Amino acid sequence: MNVDVGIVLVVAGALACVLVYLFSKSGRVAQSGLDLTKLAQVIDKSEHAVLLAKPDGSIEWVNPAFTRISGYEATNVHGKLLGAVLLGSLHSPKAVQQIKNALMARKSYNLDMLCAHKDGHRYWLSLHLLPVLDSSEKLTNFIGVGADITAQKRTDDETLRITRRNEMFLNAAGEGIFGLDLQGAITFINPAAGRMTGWEPSELSGKPASTILRQLRMAKPTASQEPHFLAATYQDGTILIGDADQFKRKDGTIFPVEYTSTAIREGNNVVGAVFIFRDITDRKQTESLRSRQTRQFAFRADVAFALAGTDTLTNVLQRCAQSVVKHLDGAFARIWTLNGEENIL
Repeated sequence: MNVDVGIVLVVAGALACVLVYLFSKSGRVAQSGLDLTKLAQVIDKSEHAVLLAKPDGSIEWVNPAFTRISGYEATNVHGKLLGAVLLGSLHSPKAVQQIKNALMARKSYNLDMLCAHKDGHRYWLSLHLLPVLDSSEKLTNFIGVGADITAQKRTDDETLRITRRNEMFLNAAGEGIFGLDLQGAITFINPAAGRMTGWEPSELSGKPASTILRQLRMAKPTASQEPHFLAATYQDGTILIGDADQFKRKDGTIFPVEYTSTAIREGNNVVGAVFIFRDITDRKQTESLRSRQTRQFAFRADVAFALAGTDTLTNVLQRCAQSVVKHLDGAFARIWTLNGEENIL
């Protein structure tokens, strides 16, 4: 239930009920010029349950909305304790104590509680109790205004369930996952991302993304003055998949990653971005080792082929030097031979 709207309705309903009750008791309706019939109609047509109870909590009067919500007619509840009517067969010491606290407090009191309908099903009631004091500050009655918030509770419970499920997915994921807002601040980060970067997830919340992002490569040039990583993430709302880059750890060291990023949208508006990444240090090392081995094998094969030929020694050595440059990333290669007769290179 919307809090602001709920408060307005609660206060309006309570005041109307108080006026009806007090003026009818005092007989000053005619003197005040108030139309009791209209006030009664307002309360009768209200979607909120309205009740009048004695200081001990026994019910004196309820409006039709109370009957619709609880299933109990006014004649069924007159003289019965509020807690007994609302809770029915439910054994809820906590709710009973809450009602007692409200009655003993002698001040406005709000409580949400699970109630039992006359037919047996359960519903949630948000109840606002307001004490009525006479001119000598003596407590004469309690006004209660309630709203059925069962649908809202179900929505909240479902939202909570989804949130917890998403948290479980984030916590269980082996990949690092984090979100950014439009200003490039980190909005959430999962434990895996924390382990890879050396940060506790709570430490990174609210920090700029540059804390862990070294710099994302741009898919295309941009005239924007935004940081490169932000422009790369949000441009065109496209998904960047399999891009390799480098992230930073807490200690300042750099490590290679492979990431997927996509913009988060609400309707047609981009409100942030989410990144999924993995540390590919081991893969890079393995690829580098394989590359070196491949080049070494190719170099040995070229040298062996040159030595097995019948060409002159000068040409054979020239080919070996070329193989050094080709396969071992040399800038240049030169082989010196010793002239034994003249004792020179």
